[in-house]
Amino acid sequence: GTFQKRLANCEVVLKACRSSPLRMRLDGVTAGGLCEGKKEIVLLFLWKLMKKHLCICLGELRMQATLSSPKHDRKSSATLIAEFDESSMVGWANQIIADALQRLGLPPYAVEELDVEKKLVMMSFEDAHLKDGLYFLSLIWAIEPRCVDWTHMIKAKTDGDRFANAQYVTTVSQKLGATMFITPRDIVFLRKNKLIVFLGSLLAMTASEE
Repeated sequence: GTFQKRLANCEVVLKACRSSPLRMRLDGVTAGGLCEGKKEIVLLFLWKLMKKHLCICLGELRMQATLSSPKHDRKSSATLIAEFDESSMVGWANQIIADALQRLGLPPYAVEELDVEKKLVMMSFEDAHLKDGLYFLSLIWAIEPRCVDWTHMIKAKTDGDRFANAQYVTTVSQKLGATMFITPRDIVFLRKNKLIVFLGSLLAMTASEE
């Protein structure tokens, strides 16, 4: 019947997503759920497609920067793009900050008043220290130091402090020209999907500068 045909089509779509070159992980997404139009499953699938698209775009940008470096590891362009994922985003962001530290050094206020040196590396999007916004402001500073006035940030002790910091981070990001799909609350409450897109937007701007 018609339902069986729709179900078969959905199964073809999911098989294509799981296969090379996409190799997407589709935990929680079922052909039956898509076919029946279950909202939570459709939204989950759309988010996974959007994240994959973001990673492909960033992978291409990262590949261009990597291949232009004399130290690149000779992986094929296709491999560099296919292997780009959340952990690649995190590693890239950490490297951008580390490079800026070597070139510029942190301003005294950031070191003495904010202890920002303890928050310049992230391991995952669940890291608790991301809540106060200092890591993301450090990345923005690494991209364009002139955009950042560290004295607008405080050493956060409460959610109110964290919210104030996050508000400044989003304001500076907009001035920098980043594509914004994030609010201060998304940062304070570590809403992973929003943080991934936000970080991706900042990395895309970095790549365009290189």
